[in-house]
Amino acid sequence: PLLGAAGGAAGLVHIYIVDDIPAARGAMVMTDGAGLIASNLAAMLPNVSEGALLPGDGGGLSPLGCQGRVYAHGTLAKGTLLACRSLPPGVIVLTSSQIKVEASASHGGSSGEALATAESQRLFALELIDQTRKHQPRLNAQLIPILEAASGKDGSVGRERFCAYLIRQAAAEAEQVLQLQRPSSSRGQQLAAALKAVHNKGAAGGHAARFGLGTPSIADMVDAGCSVLHEPYLLEQCQRGIDNALSKLRKGKMRLGHDSVNVMGFPDFTGSLREGEIFLVIDGKHCQPLAVVRGAGSLSAAAGARAGPVPLVSDALVYHPPGVRASDVRSVRSVFCRELAEELFGDGRSVDLGRASAVFFSVRGAQPLADMLAGGDYDGDKFYVIQERELLELFLGQGGCGADAAAPLPAEAPSLEAAPRLASGAALEAALQQAFLSARHDASTAVGMAEVNHAAAVDKFGINHPISVELGEIYLQLLDGKGDGTKQAAKVRTLQAKIGPRPHWMLAHRGGDATRYLTQSTSALAQLATCSLGEARLALASAGLQLDPLLRLELHRSEEINEEKLQDMRKRMKGLWLDYKARFKSLKKQQQLEARERERPQPATGGGGGGVASDGRDDEREWQDKYFAMVAPLRETLLAPYEAQRGSRSTSEPPRLLAEACALYEVVYEEKQRAALGQEEPKYFTTFPWHVCGDMLLFVRKARVSRAINPSQALFSSLGTRGWE
Repeated sequence: PLLGAAGGAAGLVHIYIVDDIPAARGAMVMTDGAGLIASNLAAMLPNVSEGALLPGDGGGLSPLGCQGRVYAHGTLAKGTLLACRSLPPGVIVLTSSQIKVEASASHGGSSGEALATAESQRLFALELIDQTRKHQPRLNAQLIPILEAASGKDGSVGRERFCAYLIRQAAAEAEQVLQLQRPSSSRGQQLAAALKAVHNKGAAGGHAARFGLGTPSIADMVDAGCSVLHEPYLLEQCQRGIDNALSKLRKGKMRLGHDSVNVMGFPDFTGSLREGEIFLVIDGKHCQPLAVVRGAGSLSAAAGARAGPVPLVSDALVYHPPGVRASDVRSVRSVFCRELAEELFGDGRSVDLGRASAVFFSVRGAQPLADMLAGGDYDGDKFYVIQERELLELFLGQGGCGADAAAPLPAEAPSLEAAPRLASGAALEAALQQAFLSARHDASTAVGMAEVNHAAAVDKFGINHPISVELGEIYLQLLDGKGDGTKQAAKVRTLQAKIGPRPHWMLAHRGGDATRYLTQSTSALAQLATCSLGEARLALASAGLQLDPLLRLELHRSEEINEEKLQDMRKRMKGLWLDYKARFKSLKKQQQLEARERERPQPATGGGGGGVASDGRDDEREWQDKYFAMVAPLRETLLAPYEAQRGSRSTSEPPRLLAEACALYEVVYEEKQRAALGQEEPKYFTTFPWHVCGDMLLFVRKARVSRAINPSQALFSSLGTRGWE
């Protein structure tokens, strides 16, 4: 039985495949990628976010909707499932657009292929990817030019207001980030500032985790009581966090206001919303900021008459990344829809409000609104819903592209006909591999070329100029793997020649050869790139580097771990440290040789140039991969003798292993205290123990702090008591 439903006839899950709701014209559909799931089945779904299983089972409450894949009787469907109160129990309704692999009635071919087909028809599963949660939207270098163009002509009052708004938002966010440099901050204040400084949940820690390392995040270290101004590794990570945060702000990556959200989109299956209307639900509540409500009297005639009282109407903007055309931001009317609310929530007692944030679009009109927004659909795509009053006034006051305006259909409307059936499973696998390699490698350079040249064209000519429009269309086609990549890349090079030098502000975004970025600009992105947001230069406290007293090796001395064993640990960790330094020196030498090789002049190709030069970010990512791959075996060396003793939780780590972690920390930090760094890089000098055993060091520190606060109720007691008083 699917989803673990009870056995027997009453526990069967019935899956129906129905036609999509067609659009008014063309071959498009209004429900692309969206289906329904009965509320009793939705209540069985685990708590999932972006592919990760979260703690807790949902408590018998259901999310508003989910994104996933359904496997049943050899059929594979993907997209979203909206929890539906009116469906009978145990029912899932899939639309034709969700079906990606159809069940094969034939068992021909080899015996192995026949067996695989038979096995696939016995597979019943619902694979969850994401659920309906709200996210904080951010402006970006693609959205800003669209809003800027809508705010008014170059030099207009509206354009000046928009630029001032951006700089004001950037300055306010920068002020929060720079709180981290204040020496008088409490631990809680440091933690809050650290979390604001690192938007990507701890880049270094997350990157290292892919290699099985023990690297802690900034938040984990501050939470464990490490001081930003006394721990060099934490200080270096915070400095990087501050620099990266300020750099992102200068590139336009700043938070929108609290009235704007980024949520999963669904079609209105009830058909109650009229063309150009949306119904926005945040945390299980209808969201309509009073500051932007227009009232019933301002409802446009296009909305038509309704039976009963006319609801309040508010303006909103919707956007779907990576929108690059002026029409990829559209104005809509946000309303309350009673029919949808009753269908989604019923009495409201069975929905998990933390997983109940989504936006619903009308299924009426010539073309689905999601498709008008950079070719979006409802298979899990997330949409910005912007409700900031100042942005609405700037956008709507200059005749921005409204949702009621008919958008042209794509040159090639997607067909609903099934894809051709391949002869065998082996043929399907080969076709999938070829499609992946083609999309991953052949088009990657062309995508970058189209993106960077589109940005340059928009800055120079405006977003509605034919060159900008054509480059935007090519960019979106390449992202979707449509068209001939070689011909599209050649077309991009031709258009690049018409653009000429790129604006100077793009150098900070893209990097590479500075001679390509010579044009001066007064655009909003140019003003952000040069605005003053302040800076912070963190430094160790005046006492310099001091070993953390709670991580001293001598505190592990006990009846089982005597002084002789402690010295043996130091000796072993000294060998591990010397091994690291030799490997690091070799890796740096290899990197320098590769850098010199890249700097050699390359022979000209017949493509007329126009490639996207490396901006240093790819080189940095490649270096990090190599560095962590070099460190990972050293962590395995540390853990190997204790594998049989280790448990699944950090609280069950063997005491000897925790002692060796402190031995490595002490060996490295004592050497740094005694000797000048010379040619060695400081950040890689003290980084080593935190990558190899940072998780264990923080465990030891938390354990000792816990015992110091309340020895009778300490959380951890496996380390002995010496030094905890």
